[in-house]
Amino acid sequence: MALTTEPSQDTPDAVIALRNLPPGATGCVDRLTGPDHIRRQLAVQGLQPGARLRLLQKAGRGHGGIVVMCGDTHLALGRRETDGILILPDPTTPETR
Repeated sequence: MALTTEPSQDTPDAVIALRNLPPGATGCVDRLTGPDHIRRQLAVQGLQPGARLRLLQKAGRGHGGIVVMCGDTHLALGRRETDGILILPDPTTPETR
């Protein structure tokens, strides 16, 4: 399975790590980085370039856990998974302004 690690050509400067997205904000997966096995796991769960998601919850400081909604699916992700997910935030979401 080939997954892109190249940045989108749209607005690469606006891309942020998923962990930096505020709770309630939405965005589009720009690219996945990191080990192949983690990228494949994320893609199977629906998190692949172009997927839209909403960050629902962040774990306490230092824990790195995040809950996102991708389509109709809630996903709980740990630090290893979230470190490689780069997001293009939706500028129309109030939480990202």
